[in-house]
Amino acid sequence: MAVQYGRARFQSAQVLTVAREQGEPVDTHADLIFIANGAQPFFPEAMKPDGKQIYSYPTLTDMERLPASIVVIGDGPIGYEAVNLFSRFGAQVDWLVKANGPRCFFDPDIDAWLTGIFQRRQVNIRPGERVKAIHKEDGQVTAIREVGKEQEAEAAFVTLGFQPNVDQLNIEATGLTAIPSIYIAGDAQRTIAGVYSIAMARTAALHAAGRSPEPADVRTIPFAFNDAPEVATVGMTDADATGIHNRVVNYNTERNGKAFLQGETEGFLKLLWNDEGRIVGGTAVGLQAKDIISTVAMMIRFKLGIGDCQLLIGAHPSASEFLVHTLHAIHDQHAGVQS
Repeated sequence: MAVQYGRARFQSAQVLTVAREQGEPVDTHADLIFIANGAQPFFPEAMKPDGKQIYSYPTLTDMERLPASIVVIGDGPIGYEAVNLFSRFGAQVDWLVKANGPRCFFDPDIDAWLTGIFQRRQVNIRPGERVKAIHKEDGQVTAIREVGKEQEAEAAFVTLGFQPNVDQLNIEATGLTAIPSIYIAGDAQRTIAGVYSIAMARTAALHAAGRSPEPADVRTIPFAFNDAPEVATVGMTDADATGIHNRVVNYNTERNGKAFLQGETEGFLKLLWNDEGRIVGGTAVGLQAKDIISTVAMMIRFKLGIGDCQLLIGAHPSASEFLVHTLHAIHDQHAGVQS
């Protein structure tokens, strides 16, 4: 196996030219090509991060000290993570979001729970017009909205979305048709989350090896972000959909021994199931939420119903115990109704 370092560009559907920092460009011929060159955040020219006063996801490690105040521009999972990080460490945070409020793009119950936590930390959530520019002067930044409103702070963190890096590859040279020898996976294909990239890459690799894998199904992939509290969700989130039932259990229930032992009783678990009793979705916020939802994801993948889980016993004390007790309670409630 040969490894080439440099910037790759397609010359045809089977030929890539790699421009290196030193030496002549190298042409590489391949029967199979995997495009997995990720994505990058995009910024308007007037809001580009400099790693000194204006920061982004890739430049956050350039921050040498925690600012006393910071304005966070944009939402989505990274926006929530930034607000959580800075507010946990004591910075005064002003969060500039769209007029309809912050959204993480998954479950509205996640939005409500996290924004409630942030408000208790004295985060100022400021919905309104989009930010059009950031000015820097005398150790301060000023975020300017389209209607002229301004917000000052020592620093700014900007997250406005990502764009795939495919446009850097001269992809037009392939003919822009469906080519069996070219696979595209991860953020280069669709910017959702790292776990989606892993699922897509695995499917592509198995197919290239002559296997017949099932396509990656977003309904069975557990999506997670944030830490302290952990946030995770899988499958359906709309509890008001026709034929869908749900149960929400707070972490401070007596059945969550792990949360009590850890002293982290803030959070909730929501499970959704259909008229057939089959589990179709779940959301969790709090201690070991990612582990809980990973288990729910497997239940969805194998089409398990509430009744199929009655013989399950979770380790004590653990997050799995909390999930199992919730499934038992749902079953017992409906068994009582039916009888």
